[in-house]
Amino acid sequence: LSSSHNILRTNRSLILLRLFLCVCDKKHSLSTIMKTTTVALLTALHATDIVSATTTTTPYKACAIPSFEWATYSTSTTARMYGMRAAYSADGDAGFIYAAGFVKSTIDASTPAGMASMGKFSMQGPYSLDDPSGTQSKTVSVDMKSYTTDQGAAENAGGTWGQYEVGVAKIDAATGIPLKLFTWEGDGLDETTGVAVQGNLLAVSGHFTGNLTAVLKDGTSSTIWNSNIDDTVGGVADNADQFHPNTKDVSGDSGVDDGFVILADATTGIADWIVRYPESNKDSQVIDVAIETEASNILAAGYRCYQDDGAEFKTCDGIVAMLSSSDGSVMWESVLPQLGAVVRLKYDPEDHSVYTTGTTTFSGFDDSDNNKSHPYCAHASCSVVMRLSASDGSVEWERTLQGSPRWGVFGQNGGGGVGAAAGGP
Repeated sequence: LSSSHNILRTNRSLILLRLFLCVCDKKHSLSTIMKTTTVALLTALHATDIVSATTTTTPYKACAIPSFEWATYSTSTTARMYGMRAAYSADGDAGFIYAAGFVKSTIDASTPAGMASMGKFSMQGPYSLDDPSGTQSKTVSVDMKSYTTDQGAAENAGGTWGQYEVGVAKIDAATGIPLKLFTWEGDGLDETTGVAVQGNLLAVSGHFTGNLTAVLKDGTSSTIWNSNIDDTVGGVADNADQFHPNTKDVSGDSGVDDGFVILADATTGIADWIVRYPESNKDSQVIDVAIETEASNILAAGYRCYQDDGAEFKTCDGIVAMLSSSDGSVMWESVLPQLGAVVRLKYDPEDHSVYTTGTTTFSGFDDSDNNKSHPYCAHASCSVVMRLSASDGSVEWERTLQGSPRWGVFGQNGGGGVGAAAGGP
């Protein structure tokens, strides 16, 4: 694991580590180093996007903790950032980690009830076993609106959906020094599920329920509104219609989200554009993004759901699309009605093709009211691997496997990778 970059996510902060090896050393415990009782370790191999997870609900007191080079994390005691995806980019001898997720911005617990004030959300690092107090650490901060717990729809974990904002942390991969915090904010639930970086281009995707604003390179700003909100001046999202995907009812009511994609400068975070895609009257999301190499256009994968008047259940279709690098307009779109969602995609620059993984369900659950009928699936549910042309989105081949990845904002499974030519066709 010496070349992998890893994410340690606690219930209070995002921690990024570069992990070297695991040794047996009884002198240290994770409870002493990180002061936490709940640990979720996600090992993200940036070269292959293979992710594994280990969870414990008590302080780690086994023979040893993994030795790591550095750790960087958010320092707020009330706000926190959920790291969902990460991308790695090299620039000469330098390497950078872009950790994307969403910031829950309850920054100042003393904010009066019913009000929102500005606060600073910060990340600090590096920390290490040799410097657990971070005496040599650096801090980066960003001004964000601090929400109180009674604003917006109540969330099961405490707080409100209004606190969720789109966030990306840029960190030096070699040193662990935090360099930048990029945030895009708006009313309602904003969640990040996709990130890609190529050169100085940063693409971010997810879903939103209210509005979302990005500052543009010409000094202006652009705001996108959920297509289900009529008042695009003072309108707000319906508090009863804000949920994490799949978490309330996979067949019926799951909110009225639209997807979004942002293309931004990977150094400054200033956006080239922000677009609403795809739209729906029920639920939609761009789960994953990639940047193709011929013209730096954005490849997007996810789903679009709709519910007809009088219908008991919604219908969800998988989608793959290409958005123009110049303005985010849709260059082509492949709607895949035999899929409930496309979960991941990979771009292969060698032959300008797109590989995707998807599911015949809208969650990974076997739901007879929701699962799709697929001509190559003789089971209750199937995972589907496809190859599409990056020129026009046409499907070139597809393969199915029994069973489905369970996916959602907190359980994004079903990934894939493109092997080297020596590994076979």
